[in-house]
Amino acid sequence: MVNSNRDEKNLSGLVTDWDNVALVDVTENSGLAFQARLKDQLDRNPDLFENYTTHQIAETLLGLQKSKPDPEILIKLYEAYKPQSNHEYRFWELGKRIELLLAIDTNPALSNIGQAWRDNILSDTDKIDATKKIHMLQAQIYGFESEEIKTFAEGPYLVDGLPTILCAGHDRVNKVININTFMPSPNATVIPTFRGRYETFMTSVLHEGIHTHQNAMIDDDIFLSNSNMRDVAIIMDISTYSEWHGKDSPRNIEYYLRSSMPGISYKMYESNPCEQEVLDFEKDIFAFLMADPVARMSLINNMRDRRQNHYNQATLGRQLTYPQPSPALAA
Repeated sequence: MVNSNRDEKNLSGLVTDWDNVALVDVTENSGLAFQARLKDQLDRNPDLFENYTTHQIAETLLGLQKSKPDPEILIKLYEAYKPQSNHEYRFWELGKRIELLLAIDTNPALSNIGQAWRDNILSDTDKIDATKKIHMLQAQIYGFESEEIKTFAEGPYLVDGLPTILCAGHDRVNKVININTFMPSPNATVIPTFRGRYETFMTSVLHEGIHTHQNAMIDDDIFLSNSNMRDVAIIMDISTYSEWHGKDSPRNIEYYLRSSMPGISYKMYESNPCEQEVLDFEKDIFAFLMADPVARMSLINNMRDRRQNHYNQATLGRQLTYPQPSPALAA
């Protein structure tokens, strides 16, 4: 099976039965010991992770077992993650992506929101209601439980000397998507998406919805019944893990790279596997929302071609065994 060779040498020395992986009893100490061995191997071979498969990355993260991670290990491990090599997951997700965009395009209650937003005739309440509708549609299609939509107001902050505004965020612990309704001064040079372009804002909201989906994957039978899908689910689950005890606490255990970690720049957050996946998603979403009707169908056809290519790579003469989003989408 692509990117999931069960006959490979077990890297962690901790997990040998992938069918019963959830039952393996491990401790933080075993994770620290495994991390020390990894660090020693990296010191001797800085390119240790360069050709790792998705399966090997998942197994390595399981070996670390949520011990306090070494950012140097995470950086190198995450750089080895290659979303486009996960053919079975790409096939499944592109099917959902196409289904979502076609639903937005053909549902008058959603397709008309964009023009009303652009014409500046929607109130803030209308915008929040629209956000909830599109999030619930995404949840229905991707098969995750919709989350509460909350608002906050936060002005720009500096990133590499440039003013930046946080458009939206996902709170995994409290199962909330937060959207920024900050109102800038009339002469502001940075406009938050809630007050600006509809396409950018909805892409941000759908971006956060994919993070919700990523956190739910580990409990979804569709993913756990298939080796490649399961590997992706494990990586999404652990790489977004964060147990925060305060800025200077030695107990902070974070597997999501962020600028508050030593040696991590702001842009390095994009190397997190969950962000690599969602950035691929949002390119198509933004391009579709910006396109005219003819260009939209061209984009859909391009996604269908890519999906078919992943199907060809994933099957190699056999049938996929998990439920598919819609038989018509494979055409």
